[in-house]
Amino acid sequence: MQIVVVLSFVVTMTMVQLLFDGSVGMPSAPAGVCLSAVTVYLLIAAAISRVRTATGLAVLTPHGGFPARAARRHALLGMGGQVWLIAGLAAVQYLGWLHWVLSENHLGRVPLAGVLAAWLPFPLALGLEWAMDYPFHAALRRLSANRIAASGGVPRPIWTLGQYLEFNARHHLLFVAVPVCLIIAVNDTLRLYALPLLPEPTASAVFVGGTFLTAGTVFLFVPALLVRIWRTRRLADTPLRQAIEALCRRLKIRYRELLVWETGGVVANAGVMGLIPSVRYVLLSDALLENLQDAALLGVVAHEAGHVRHRHILYSLIFALSSVILCSFVADLLARALSLPDWTLQVLALALLAGTWAVGFGWISRRFERQCDVTAAWALGTPEAGTDPLRVTPEGAATFAYSLQRIADLNGMGSNAFNWRHGSIAWRASHVLWLGGAGRSRRDIDRTVGRIKLALWAALALSVALLAYDVAANGMT
Repeated sequence: MQIVVVLSFVVTMTMVQLLFDGSVGMPSAPAGVCLSAVTVYLLIAAAISRVRTATGLAVLTPHGGFPARAARRHALLGMGGQVWLIAGLAAVQYLGWLHWVLSENHLGRVPLAGVLAAWLPFPLALGLEWAMDYPFHAALRRLSANRIAASGGVPRPIWTLGQYLEFNARHHLLFVAVPVCLIIAVNDTLRLYALPLLPEPTASAVFVGGTFLTAGTVFLFVPALLVRIWRTRRLADTPLRQAIEALCRRLKIRYRELLVWETGGVVANAGVMGLIPSVRYVLLSDALLENLQDAALLGVVAHEAGHVRHRHILYSLIFALSSVILCSFVADLLARALSLPDWTLQVLALALLAGTWAVGFGWISRRFERQCDVTAAWALGTPEAGTDPLRVTPEGAATFAYSLQRIADLNGMGSNAFNWRHGSIAWRASHVLWLGGAGRSRRDIDRTVGRIKLALWAALALSVALLAYDVAANGMT
C-alpha cells in the first residue's frame, strides 16, 4: 500500500505541473460539480472494497485460508481497488478539482497547501477502503484469537474500527506522506518566494540544488520522526537483546537503537530504518517477539542487518532518482521524434516510470532480498575451521528457512504466494537450503548484486549528466 501512496503523490505532482505548464487544457467547473466528482470517486472506491470484503468473508475457512480460485479473485479485487485509487484520482483532478483548488481558491500560492488540497480525495478514498475492509480484518483476528486460545495462549483484544484506521493511517499513509510533504513544502517555498528574485540560470541551479539537498536531508534524518509516527519502544535488556547486539557486531552493523514495533500483535515482521548509524533503527514487531523462538528471531534480524551491510536502502534511492530522470528524458526524446503534443510528455514519462518500477525495481529488489537471505543463513552458522569462511552451513540454512516459514505462517501467507518485491517464501527457503546442502557460499549472489550496483551507479552518473545538460541548455522549465 505504501507504493500506492507514493504513486498518488506522483500523479498529483504530475497533474499540478500539467496545469501550471498549460500544456493540457484542464477545465474549470463549479464547486458543486467538483464535489460531485469527488463523491463518485469515493463511492466507487468504497464499493470495490466492500465487494472484496464480502467475497473474502464468504469463502474464509475456519483456519483463515482461501480456496485457490477465491484467493485469486480476492487479490484481483484488491489490485482493482488500488488501480481505481490512482486512476480515479487523476480523473477527478482533470475534471475540475485541480483547477478549483489551485486557481479559483488560490491555494497554489501557498507552499504545500495546493498540493495537499489536490491530493485530498486520495486519503479520503483510502480511509473508506479501510473502513469497508474492517469486517474482514476483524474476522481474521477472531480466527487467530480462537487458535491462540485453543493452544492455551492469551489472545490480544480485537481492534475497534478506530484502532484499525489509526494503525493503517500511521503505517501506510503518514509513513510516506510526512517525508514527501517536507520535500514539497521546501520546494514550493523556493518556487514561490526565492526563484522569482533570481535571474536564469541561477534560479534553475538553486531549484535543482535545493531539491537534491532537501531530499537528501529528509531521507537522512526522517527515520527519527518515523519511529515516533509508528508506535515503538526500546527493546528491554534481555539475553535476546544481547544476542542481537552480538550478531550486529559480527556483521559490523551500527545503529542508534533496537526498538519494539507496537502493532497490537497484527504484524509479524522486522525492519531497519536509516542510512546513517546516528539515525538508524532496528525494529522487531511485537507479534514477532511473542511468537518466534530466539534462534528464529536472530535469523530475521540477520536478514534485516543484511540490508544495512549491503547498503540496499542507498541503492534503492539511486534507482528511484535515476529512473525518474531517465524516464523523463526518454519520454522527451520519444515525444520529439514522434511529434507528439506537449501534454503527452508527462503522461508518457509516467507510463515509462510505472513500467520501469514494475519490472526493474521488482527484479532488483528480489535480488537484494536473496542477498540478505543468504547473508542471514551464513551468519546463523559457523563454517568449520579450514573450510571456506563464506560457506553457508546446513544448520544456518535450516534455521533461516524455518524463520521464513514462521513469518509466513504468522502473517497468513501461502508459501508459494508470489511477492513482487521479495519472491515467494518457498523460492527463498529452497534456495538457502540448497546452498547449505551443496556447501555453497555467498559469493555468487554477492557478485550478481555487485554488478547491479555498478549498473545503478552508471545510471546515476548518466542521469546527473543529462540533468546538468538540460539545465544549462534550457534553464528551469
